[in-house]
Amino acid sequence: MLVACGVLLATAVGATLVAASGSAAPASILDRTYSCTTMKTRGARTIEVSASSGLRKGRRLTSLAQAIVSSGNDPSVENAPPALAAAVAGYPPPRSFPPGSLGIAARRCKPMRARVELTTRRLRGGVAPSYQTYDQIKCYAPRTVLVRVRADFARPVALKPTRDRSLLVAVARLRTAEIAVRTPGGKPLVYTEVQDSGRARLFTARDCF
Repeated sequence: MLVACGVLLATAVGATLVAASGSAAPASILDRTYSCTTMKTRGARTIEVSASSGLRKGRRLTSLAQAIVSSGNDPSVENAPPALAAAVAGYPPPRSFPPGSLGIAARRCKPMRARVELTTRRLRGGVAPSYQTYDQIKCYAPRTVLVRVRADFARPVALKPTRDRSLLVAVARLRTAEIAVRTPGGKPLVYTEVQDSGRARLFTARDCF
């Protein structure tokens, strides 16, 4: 799963971004809700969530805090389910790394109006360990899940599609980012958060595994 996070980060930084026609004006706080399609793995629909806190050496981080919600298998990348939503944060970052990025699956997640709370209520978890012993959890899910992302950037940004239009990405210093997932029926499944301090938190429903 850490491979998937690395792929997302590399895509956000290295891919050519194209201007999103009709996109919202840049803003420091991006708060969006999406309906995302899940995929089957071994006959069952699941989402998979992982989170890891960064590591710091002196003043600078040597790895960033990251969180990713995925579903299904991506045959093009070993052990890397395709992301529905992901966030990476940490400041100061390792050299040659950006201090934050947010990504949304453009093809499998569609904007919608719905109330998805950013809360740990009815969930269990806590601070995520470093990437060396990161948390990775699966949850059974219906055909669609509701995903809310809220990101607080240090400067105004806009979500822009990558050249292949598979991801919507914003890259800038990310003070904090939250991702919450629930079923259409209202059951909370996931809450995860990353901060520019390098800390990540992960909470999931009690029947996740």
